[in-house]
Amino acid sequence: MTEQVFVKDDEHFFAMIEQLRESKRLLNLSEPAAPQVPDTQTLRAELKRMRQERRQLVRAYHVIIEPVEGRYQAYAPTVPEVVGRGKTPQKAKEHLAAALRLHLLTRHAQGETPPEENRLVDVVAVPLA
Repeated sequence: MTEQVFVKDDEHFFAMIEQLRESKRLLNLSEPAAPQVPDTQTLRAELKRMRQERRQLVRAYHVIIEPVEGRYQAYAPTVPEVVGRGKTPQKAKEHLAAALRLHLLTRHAQGETPPEENRLVDVVAVPLA
């Protein structure tokens, strides 16, 4: 039966690896022939690389959805040249996501980087009385 281990964060994970290695060293146990677990510095670097790669694979943009002629139109102010339309706000947003994906993949194929979202969005309550 396999024991389940819960890891609360990266530091906890790396500390567990180091503790296991120290226990094996104290007990004169050797590491298994394969697979070799890299040192924690290598694991940290790989985890950082994977997270950076993941950030490059996903972009998030603020979206404006407006009613236009009985339908809805969605666009991201950061990428205003791409628009999605639909009968419902959700459909407009779905169509925008698909169009944005195609647009960003095309830009990537041309060697361009995707635009970074740099807007802060908030709501202001204005009393009228």
